Amino acid sequence: MIHVRPGAIGRNDGTSWTDAFASWPDALAAASTLKNEIWIAGTNIVTETIPTKEFTFSVVIRGGFTGVECALSERPEGYRSVIDGKNNFDTFNFSNTQSITIDSIEFLRGKYRGLKKTPSAGDVTLTNCVFYGCTIGHGNWDGQGNSNENYKYGGGGAGLYGSGSAKATVVDCRFEGNIIDSKGGSGGFGGGLYVGSFGGGADIYRCSFVTNYMMRNFDSSRASMAALHVYNTRATVDGCSFYGHYAEGIADVHGNCSGSVFRRCSFVGNYGGGSGVLSVKLDNATDTALVENCTFAYNVSHGLNCVRGATAVTNCIFYGNLAKVNATAAADLRVAADATATVDYCLFAVPEEDGSTICVSETTAGSLKIGTHCIYGDPLLVTPTNTVMAQVKSPEGATMPRALPTNWSWSWSKPVPTFGQVVDYNCHLRGGCGYFDENTGALVRDYVKKVAGQSPAIDAGDPRSDYSEEPDTNNGWHGRRVNLGGYGNTPWATMTHFPGSVFTFR
Repeated sequence: MIHVRPGAIGRNDGTSWTDAFASWPDALAAASTLKNEIWIAGTNIVTETIPTKEFTFSVVIRGGFTGVECALSERPEGYRSVIDGKNNFDTFNFSNTQSITIDSIEFLRGKYRGLKKTPSAGDVTLTNCVFYGCTIGHGNWDGQGNSNENYKYGGGGAGLYGSGSAKATVVDCRFEGNIIDSKGGSGGFGGGLYVGSFGGGADIYRCSFVTNYMMRNFDSSRASMAALHVYNTRATVDGCSFYGHYAEGIADVHGNCSGSVFRRCSFVGNYGGGSGVLSVKLDNATDTALVENCTFAYNVSHGLNCVRGATAVTNCIFYGNLAKVNATAAADLRVAADATATVDYCLFAVPEEDGSTICVSETTAGSLKIGTHCIYGDPLLVTPTNTVMAQVKSPEGATMPRALPTNWSWSWSKPVPTFGQVVDYNCHLRGGCGYFDENTGALVRDYVKKVAGQSPAIDAGDPRSDYSEEPDTNNGWHGRRVNLGGYGNTPWATMTHFPGSVFTFR
């Protein structure tokens, strides 16, 4: 075991907390086949360029320690250690031919990316990590709030580049306040997370993407996808949230990604430009993707952009989206010439008689098939339309994300909701018997049917879909049918008054 603790004044050999390495780069350099687990305590400031570490052996790097623990089980719950590049240095670049696991670390203000895996064949697993304020391009500064034009352009939070049969697993991580800049240089894709060329696929579960965005101007040939960019990798993105982004596109799968799935995700309060909030651009028109139980709400951009490939869409909610401010073009779902989409058991807004609400569009007639089980109306989300849209268009008193210095020029960026505004967005369904809050576990009954109406999205999903993870308690039931939207088939789904019944006739 190698120990890292800032301020340690022992023998500086990493053998214990007393004799821990005081420097993260020294500990990293000491890793070997015989010493392949690193424990990190406290806040570690990077003050020098760290060479890319080449791992030819399996390694585990864990944070969340206070500097007294003798066993992994003694770590305080929810605690993370910090590696801070202060936007002057990268915090951790590596290649690996064997597996690497990184757990409970906050990568703060990396110069190019908070963490980068260079193209290599080893698996990578990230759990309980945070990537925050890892700005690039003109988003970097010298620590005094002054822009440094010589900094490299590109990336953002975490950049994972695989090869061969490598697999990426990212679980319970948060990507917040990371910035990409498309002015000059080569730009970057995936401000929060880039996942590319993993032949073994990628599993991205229960991650939060919040207020990652693009500075200055939109140049999608140089930079796009503020939150997540998946390239040449079959990915399963499940239980993730994408809130308050501003860029040319928010999340996408691009290239050889056939079989990719977005499930139980929420895309709320984003400004996605012409690329939309979620873009599906596969290699071939016959390649497939599935978008299931997702909520696309209050975005100033079309929610789902099917560019190439065959996308199946089911159990989703599309509501309160605009193609751009004051736009009347299709705002929820667009299907391009090289794409097809099959949509059923979804909720859309009721089209206006004057045509001012256009939910869907297709470039080629017949490429979009809307099933007979779709419903049209207000899903009655807990946060109403007018609250979110006012913040997305021109947030009153908006401030930059916390990663930026206080004297940063607001004129360099378009308005985005503040972090404080975004965390208040609530896309639970009103009505029924209430729901359990996913953060506190508390039962919320402020919006039950008698008070706030009954959402038509409750128990409205495909009867063949799995509903087993919805609540079955004395406080309410799952109704034996999945809810529409991002909370469908989760323990946080709005409950119904009756448990439901299944009749079998012979």
